Amino acid sequence: MNAWWSPFLSLRWRLAVVAMVVMAGGGWWMASLAADQLHRNYQEAMEETLVDSAHILAALIAEESNAGVVSSRGITAAMEAAGQLKLSARIYGHEKTHVSTAVQVTDATGVVLYDSDEPNNSGRDFSRWNDIARTLQGRYGARATRSDPNDRSTAMLHIAAPIQREGKIIGVVSVSKGVDSVSPFMEAARQGMLRAGIVAGLAAALVALATTVWITRPLARLVRWAEAVKAGGRPPVPRVGSGEVGRLGEAITGLQASLDGRTYVEGYVQHLTHELKSPLAGIRGASELLSEDLPPEMRRRFLANITAESARVQDLIDRLLQLAGLEKRERAVSAEDIPLAALMREVTDDFAPQAAQAQVIITVDAEVGLVVRGERFLVRQALGNLLANAIDFAPAGSVVTISARGQNGKAVLTVRDRGPGIPPWAQERLFERFYSLPRPQSGRKGTGLGLSFVHEIADLHGGSVTLTNHPDGGALAELHLPGMYVHTGT
Repeated sequence: MNAWWSPFLSLRWRLAVVAMVVMAGGGWWMASLAADQLHRNYQEAMEETLVDSAHILAALIAEESNAGVVSSRGITAAMEAAGQLKLSARIYGHEKTHVSTAVQVTDATGVVLYDSDEPNNSGRDFSRWNDIARTLQGRYGARATRSDPNDRSTAMLHIAAPIQREGKIIGVVSVSKGVDSVSPFMEAARQGMLRAGIVAGLAAALVALATTVWITRPLARLVRWAEAVKAGGRPPVPRVGSGEVGRLGEAITGLQASLDGRTYVEGYVQHLTHELKSPLAGIRGASELLSEDLPPEMRRRFLANITAESARVQDLIDRLLQLAGLEKRERAVSAEDIPLAALMREVTDDFAPQAAQAQVIITVDAEVGLVVRGERFLVRQALGNLLANAIDFAPAGSVVTISARGQNGKAVLTVRDRGPGIPPWAQERLFERFYSLPRPQSGRKGTGLGLSFVHEIADLHGGSVTLTNHPDGGALAELHLPGMYVHTGT
């Protein structure tokens, strides 16, 4: 018995899981790269703005400064006034309420003259900080300093610009801004990316699942077909396309047909050899005795035996050829509407002489208007074989009943005799080729091919046949043929 998780170990699920894991891993990697790039882009945009601000402020401070002396009075007053402002600026859903930019002014030696963010820094030497040092050297001065080394959101970005008078650097103005000031915008962007990632992930999962289904569905059809063939059925070859899977299907079906053909020939040769031994031995024995001087009565008896055994061999070969042709036939029938009442009358008329010789009465009971969709010749052959089998086992003076009725959208054809029934040990072998029970009247066996013929016809029509003991005695054969309907007209 398979465990509950067995279906999830199928190729389809494994392919789907692998595809989704790969897509999820790739998506996570892409999202991480995008997040890092987003953070970098926001910093670049903020740095570009601070560069402009630093140079504008440097120009304003230079205008009010004397040669060699930096004046920070104007910038101090402006920053103090700006710090008192109550802002109400809504930027893409984020409301800005205060000025978040800090300004630091140093002299030509790097000593702080003014710091809007930390007034206590006045008088301290900042000449060793990159933004100040590089600017005093005539280079681009910038630095990013974290208050928490492990948290990049605590970084402060400092951009400096030189204060120049008469072509000489007399000081430096450094504009700084915390990275966390743009965190709301980055968080909004991350949320948008997350939503887009979820939608893309679901779409990718659906695509992966659809792709695996598209790939594995033909394989599943081949598996079901192979299992049905293994169980002894003759299902139609599934259509699995014209690609690699299609070629695989053709190869498997070709291999199966080749193996079936080899097994088929081997089995038939073995059975045919076995079945022909008895009549040929009888013919040979009778012919050897006829070469002697025998009384006329014995001669007639041996001649009759040769005639009977020859007829048996001929019947065996004829039926074997019919069955062989039927077994090798593709699942296709020349379908037509077959009124069962008329067909049953034809079959009973055909077997009327045989029934009269066996002193058996045939009765017919068919629903009015019952029609079967199938190949008329084959359905008639199947019904005739069942009727012939019933007459062979029916005792003299008994009744054989042949009937037809509709049941759940199908037609059920039954043939019942009042004979000895089926022994328990023979029940499982009735439809085997060449298996036959001795007839009660003569003690002789049939060819053992009639019921096999019926089974093949039922299988070709997608139906079934059973042969069981009737509760009131005798045997009951039932032929189920699907696709039946009852005409409502007259």
